[in-house]
Amino acid sequence: MNRTPQGRLIGLPTGANATDRVTREQKLIALRLLAIIAFHTKVACQEQEPTWTEDWLETGNLPSRPEDKPPEYVYNITDVNQSDALKRGPIRDAFKRHCPDSDFIQSWQGLATLNSGFLENGLFEDDTADLVELVWSNRSLHEFLLSYYFANLATEDDTRYLWDWIYIKDNYDTEDYYWFWIMLTGMPEASTASTSKLPSRDGERWLQSIRLLYQGLIKNQRNRAVENRHFAKRSNEMVFRSFKCLIELRLDRKLSDLASRIIEDWRSEFNCMLNGNHGEAEKQISESLRNHLLEVPLAAIGKFKMGTLPGKQGRSLFNEIPPSLLAQIRRLRSEPAQYLQEYFETFDSTRSITASLEHDATRLLRVTNAPDETTAATLFVTWLWAENEREIAYEGLPNAMLSEYSLGRFCCTNEFYRLFDPTYGTRETGLFDGYKMHSAHPEAPVVYVDWFDAWVYCQWTHWDGLSCMLPREDHWECAAKFGFGWSEFERPYWWDEGNFDAERDLERIRCRETLTEAERMTQVPSIPIRSSFESRRYDPEGRGWMDMLGACSEWCIDPFPNFDTFYVRDASSVADCPNVHRSIRGGASDKPAIVARNSARRRNLPHFTNHVQGFRLARRVRKNDAAAHR
Repeated sequence: MNRTPQGRLIGLPTGANATDRVTREQKLIALRLLAIIAFHTKVACQEQEPTWTEDWLETGNLPSRPEDKPPEYVYNITDVNQSDALKRGPIRDAFKRHCPDSDFIQSWQGLATLNSGFLENGLFEDDTADLVELVWSNRSLHEFLLSYYFANLATEDDTRYLWDWIYIKDNYDTEDYYWFWIMLTGMPEASTASTSKLPSRDGERWLQSIRLLYQGLIKNQRNRAVENRHFAKRSNEMVFRSFKCLIELRLDRKLSDLASRIIEDWRSEFNCMLNGNHGEAEKQISESLRNHLLEVPLAAIGKFKMGTLPGKQGRSLFNEIPPSLLAQIRRLRSEPAQYLQEYFETFDSTRSITASLEHDATRLLRVTNAPDETTAATLFVTWLWAENEREIAYEGLPNAMLSEYSLGRFCCTNEFYRLFDPTYGTRETGLFDGYKMHSAHPEAPVVYVDWFDAWVYCQWTHWDGLSCMLPREDHWECAAKFGFGWSEFERPYWWDEGNFDAERDLERIRCRETLTEAERMTQVPSIPIRSSFESRRYDPEGRGWMDMLGACSEWCIDPFPNFDTFYVRDASSVADCPNVHRSIRGGASDKPAIVARNSARRRNLPHFTNHVQGFRLARRVRKNDAAAHR
């Protein structure tokens, strides 16, 4: 087969044989050339130099902060002269480094032939035989090829650009780079890709590229103010997406040192705080965090049952629809477009939660199409609190003895979380106004955390060779029921159930409702709140497990994949999936009484968060830990 299309695409000389081996080589060369073009067109469009330098500590030239605007994601070269200069300069030089046995001119002509003659939509807008303009036909294509470049070809100097491109949840300008990081962190290893014929990653290049996701605190040597001394770029979803691969690469003989260094440096940061290496204030807060975990006395409990007694299951949320809720339903039915627009505007329509909002919109439209108001009300309430999300039935639940564990006496606080992300909730980004309104005090619960934030933070709080973890649902429920009557396995409302009034009590459940107005405004509790007498009596500090119900909606680690699944613990098919719904426990301060039950459970996508979404730390117990830190 002489000078076939396959042969021309990789610039083979006349007479060369395009065998299966050549076909694989053709794909690799074409992919590498496209990735090189993707990187150099992106860099050529970026006006600013990368701010990351390895010697920032010595020079004082600090890299960009999490609230800083990243370079705009521009990648098209419309100037013919600039395209030609890139082609003859950095693109050609990089191609020769990475494909030394291939002819650049022939490969370029082959790419032009592929673009103009073989692909229906083309790779570039320019369909000329010489590929004069480097204008990409598809942004997603560019994002993928750019991620492939950093997973396989990038030099250490190239990776400096990545610091300014890091996706930060509350900095909406960084959304431009969201899908680039999704593709980079998810690039498969060669052994996996070879069986599925997918593009793969080079392990060492991939590690060099993702390491900045695990960069620790940046210390501002020139500013001694406590609130400005440190900052960090915590891209927690991307850490979660890369974490399993990073752990696995520690077992790779060639990559073990690099992978171990990245994870150990990241995990050692909290221990350094405990040792006072970051300052006295951080040491005191980290010690408080370590000591706020209270071991659950399983020996005294024995087995316990999850779930709600049959007579308590399947309750309706309301005997009658409250007038305020009915007004919302009527407005949705009369002005659906306006209602949906206002609903969407209550969220920041970031690329990470768009799918969730579209799903909500579809369900709300069913309300508008209902044949009558009663049916519409049922659909609306079901959308707010789906039936199977509220209460767990006994059937099919794990009721065996739990393993030894400890649980935080209270929800993770702002000051705890800011050991990890010092400017969280205080930097002027998308969360700033909401944070000032809902959780301004350092000792108030950290909120607006999505599931990735909570999971990564637990991994980061690592000492004595062990990280914390998000509680499993049975962990959470066992502590919530402690001291409330093990023969009943459930707790009633905080007031007499017969006196529950939906219209009044929908807004009554507040995490600080027992405090004075002044105390509630400052968010500083003066007395133990919402903890059982038994847990206070068991606790050496006399506090017990506080605010299990009524403070924050608390993330659990368990997957909650669909409405028909009552309980899933660490199912292998979904436990590591970044897109599966996760369980939520605890009736938050803005939730109705039906949610404030020990067996009530809800779920949401891991990207979701709001002003009452928080979490509580848990940790496996080793007896020497308990003796040392009780």
